Amino acid sequence: MPEPSQPDIAAARKDGEAALSRLLRFNEPGRLSLAGAYAQGYGALGMAQIDDDAPDWYDQLDPLDALVLGTAFPQRFADIYEFANTRDRWLDLLRGTVHGKGIEAFVRTAVRASEQFGRPVDDGELMLIIAGLVEDARLDQRKLPRELLPGVALASSRAVTGPSERAALPPPADNAAERVERFLASVTSELDVPHDGTAADALRQGMSVLGRAGINATTEAAALLPALYLALVAQPDELLADAGERAEAWAQGLDDDSPLVPVVDTIRNGAARQLSTPDILARLHSLPAFTADVRAQDRRWHSSPGLALPALAFELGFGQVSTREHTVVKLGEGAAATLRTQRERFEEKFGRPPAPDEPIFFDPAADEPTPIDPLTAENSSVAWLEALDMSPAWIYATQHTDGLLPGLDGNFRNDSDRREWHDAITRYLSTHPGTVVDPNEQLRKLRIGAAISALHTAAGSPSYAASLLDRMPQATATQIDDAYLARTVLDSMATDLLDRLTQSPSAAATAKEFARAWADADLTAAVDAAATGVVTPETRLAVLLAAFAATSSSGNHDPGGDAVDFNLEATDLCEQLTAAILDRRTPGIARDLIESLVKLDDPDEGGRLIAHVIAQGMGYLLAMRDLDVTPQQLDGAVTWLGTTFGAGYAGPAAVVSSIAGHPEGRAILADRTGTDDPTVSDLSDLLGIDLFPAMIWLCAGLVATAGNYDIGWLHAYRSGE
Repeated sequence: MPEPSQPDIAAARKDGEAALSRLLRFNEPGRLSLAGAYAQGYGALGMAQIDDDAPDWYDQLDPLDALVLGTAFPQRFADIYEFANTRDRWLDLLRGTVHGKGIEAFVRTAVRASEQFGRPVDDGELMLIIAGLVEDARLDQRKLPRELLPGVALASSRAVTGPSERAALPPPADNAAERVERFLASVTSELDVPHDGTAADALRQGMSVLGRAGINATTEAAALLPALYLALVAQPDELLADAGERAEAWAQGLDDDSPLVPVVDTIRNGAARQLSTPDILARLHSLPAFTADVRAQDRRWHSSPGLALPALAFELGFGQVSTREHTVVKLGEGAAATLRTQRERFEEKFGRPPAPDEPIFFDPAADEPTPIDPLTAENSSVAWLEALDMSPAWIYATQHTDGLLPGLDGNFRNDSDRREWHDAITRYLSTHPGTVVDPNEQLRKLRIGAAISALHTAAGSPSYAASLLDRMPQATATQIDDAYLARTVLDSMATDLLDRLTQSPSAAATAKEFARAWADADLTAAVDAAATGVVTPETRLAVLLAAFAATSSSGNHDPGGDAVDFNLEATDLCEQLTAAILDRRTPGIARDLIESLVKLDDPDEGGRLIAHVIAQGMGYLLAMRDLDVTPQQLDGAVTWLGTTFGAGYAGPAAVVSSIAGHPEGRAILADRTGTDDPTVSDLSDLLGIDLFPAMIWLCAGLVATAGNYDIGWLHAYRSGE
């Protein structure tokens, strides 16, 4: 793929300088277009640098910040917090107006320029170039009315003036003395328990934190707002000494319609009027918002430069914004649902929500919250890719680029990542001549893997399942995400899944349990109807997801289930095992058989039988190779295994697909064994006890897909027939 041509930065800079001169000439303070405001702000930054009197925070401004700065020029803001809070309220004021549309056009122009020139959006040279681009975008055509400029429009805004000092405080709550006593007792408790998401419990936790630091908020009312801020908003690396001023800035910058405003203003006004902590607490308990969950947007820090532009860019559909400090990436609904699921797993494992400094993705074997070891994470990632039968070139590339993979749409976050990936693929191909990699085929497998992960996560997480149920009906190929991919796989499995509901009462009963956990009686009734063969378009996807979850939950062998006896000397042993796996949906049967042979009292007899069954399995796969079972059929079998039983079964099956002649299976095997001509002994060393089971799992996948569940399909490949 050719590298993208680099734009002419020198020419763009020259255009920006000329545009800046024109915009400054035709815009004056009080009579500004959006482009003119940006020019004034950019000029103010330059003048402050020349005069050597720029506030420290000027260096943190991005293009949208500069535009807001220009609307107030030559006035200056008192501090960084007043600026950021004014910016947010002013942008809110413009929403829904023609000038708000202009702000959106400005942000699009700035982010596209960052992408085009490969510079951070707040890079000084790029900010000069943007002056020319916003003029080209005709953002100098309409002047901002004077009454819409921040100095006029926000003159009486709470974000600028703070809470009214004359505002009446709420009365004490009923039974205030008793409630305050219980609250203060919880503050002084030695138990270090994270808050439950309400303002009241967050205040309790924050006061406890301050108490351990030697600050007694039970007697110092001025410490109440910092306590609330520390528990709700502060990051683990923030200094305690900064909590006071940051708490004030955060409280003042809350949206005017935030339910939390009465809470923080009661604390601020109460402390200003010298009320005691118990008196303020008594009044807080009369506010419904004090004991309600705090909105997510009110738990974010918003009083700094550089935050508004990325947020608006995400609203406009951009996936990321690069700044000098970092790349800000939009978190989609699927990713957000995944994080909620992981938080639930944390709470289930440790019996409490995670603290701010604890890892959401943790080592499941550890007794305390511990980050996953990087090597373990890499091995898990590689195993997942191998289970998808991915090309060794792609596996190599992700191992040598700190885990890079294309997005589900085939794109990378930026050109730098794309080039790094391309270089890694090129290195692999140069040392493995003859290897052919079809990017479209690899992307197809990656999407299948994402769908499998989404469906299995849904089976174990009611909140994630509810998220999929909400998003799948509207999912289309215009946005390839977890909901769209899960829907696609469910559609492809629909016949099999619905057959399971009609033919297996236990599967239908399990599906109803999932439906009950995810939704309501309507979905449970829909599963009931599906078990009798009646499925409506409105509930079809939800029923399929419940059926998949039921199948997935029964996919592992139950040691307590009915035993299955096999004649190990029978010529059709592999067919019997395959049929049992498909009928019972228990792939563990094959592994159980080998484990039973390993434990025989006569190790020689056990070894003989193991060698015998392995030879039988090899015979089927070699016959498939000689009778032209296609790579596409083998891919389909591995994919079915991953979708139906999980990566733990699909991965080994992908490796033994090499015996059946799969080119990528052979490449995976060669890559993992370090030899171009691996032997059966190499396979055994690699898979261990799963060598024979992997052969049977692959056969099961082939019968289910290529053979349409007809075990007679496999009979045609029996050795010697």
